[in-house]
Amino acid sequence: MGSAGIAAAEGAPASQGALRAARARGLDLGSHRSTSLTPEAVAQADIILTMSSSHRRVAEELGGTGRTHVLPAFAHGDVHSEVDVPDPFGGDDQVYAETLEALEALVRASLERLAAMRPS
Repeated sequence: MGSAGIAAAEGAPASQGALRAARARGLDLGSHRSTSLTPEAVAQADIILTMSSSHRRVAEELGGTGRTHVLPAFAHGDVHSEVDVPDPFGGDDQVYAETLEALEALVRASLERLAAMRPS
């Protein structure tokens, strides 16, 4: 499991807003550094969950066709959904906190869906 972006500078630290939102939830992003999505990372992934449909298109262009889903659509099992997770970058602390809360719920629902898909 990993995280990669399509626009962040390689090796950049988490934004101050992300650091504060995480800290408020008892998480430490102090050692986090951004990583760019590469064809190699896409090739190694069984599933790729993106925050937006534009991110999904980039992942598919890098070889992820058939394994790439927008997080809200995957979490809710709605392949026709076009709902994106809004990027909090540049927003205030409330926007970062709301995004973190939404991501936590979506990731939890996605993990439950993956567990249900696993053969018994």
